[in-house]
Amino acid sequence: MLRVFIICVISILGITSKAQNTEKFIEVYVQDEILIEPDEIEFSCFIFPNNLDDDYDDIVGGKSKKDAEINEKAVYEDLEKLIKKYKFSFKKEEFKVALASGAMNKELYTYVISCKNFKEFLKFEEDLGKMPIRGEVTNKKTSQYELYEKKLVENLIKTAFKKANLIGQASNQKIIEIMQIKDVSDVSDSSGEGSWVVYPQLSSRRQKVRNYGSREITIKKTFLVRFQVENIK
Repeated sequence: MLRVFIICVISILGITSKAQNTEKFIEVYVQDEILIEPDEIEFSCFIFPNNLDDDYDDIVGGKSKKDAEINEKAVYEDLEKLIKKYKFSFKKEEFKVALASGAMNKELYTYVISCKNFKEFLKFEEDLGKMPIRGEVTNKKTSQYELYEKKLVENLIKTAFKKANLIGQASNQKIIEIMQIKDVSDVSDSSGEGSWVVYPQLSSRRQKVRNYGSREITIKKTFLVRFQVENIK
């Protein structure tokens, strides 16, 4: 009799354990992003052909090489005036490039600008777009990353609850609690985690300054959220 009782108890425990491992659940994917105005932007600009097969002289203008050199100097001077007008700090760096026109090892200059006023930077960039200049954001920084990331995560959880409730109502199930949250965001989804982290591809050097991407820092996340549910009686 005792033996039969022990067997029954073990059987009941086994059924309970199995039931716990097969709890009903609903899974939802949620994705959102948030934009942050950077505290500081580092921007590089330069005179540069549309591609390495273009004649450099055509970019700065002039019917002769001498005219092109004069115009090139004028462009650099205008660029420096514009930077100083906005009171941005900058440094001038030299680099060399071989062009199809025969100007082998042509000396060009990059102006690396540092700006701590985002709205002023956008105005500067608009003025810069009127000049024969290429440019790229090489770095951007924010001290508010964690604050905005927290807001983004809170919004994602709220959205997940709404989606799960809609599914539950449609399938006659009640949401009990969150069982699991999994961050399935791509590594490239976010940029600018409070330090210098953004490095555009070299191909961006061939794009006009006014056409190159967003200047804000983007935080983008995707969550897979699992909710425990039970049937509505």
